[in-house]
Amino acid sequence: MPTDAGEDLIASCESCGYSANTEKAESRPETPDKYKAAGESPLLEEFPTPGALTIEALAAKPYGVAADQQLKTLIYVGTTSR
Repeated sequence: MPTDAGEDLIASCESCGYSANTEKAESRPETPDKYKAAGESPLLEEFPTPGALTIEALAAKPYGVAADQQLKTLIYVGTTSR
């Protein structure tokens, strides 16, 4: 999208008319139909996942959390040597 300040990328939604610069755009995860009908929001739950390295591993037993209901993060901390 050309602007007076140069070029920029814009995210937009034809359904609701939302648009924003991609650096500032926000998103909302879709609410599964089972929660829409009940008017509820799923509770967020943090739990340890030792040895579970993938979303598929968390979908299997003993966790049993559907892939579309998970967010798994992994943080690396780097150090510099001199």
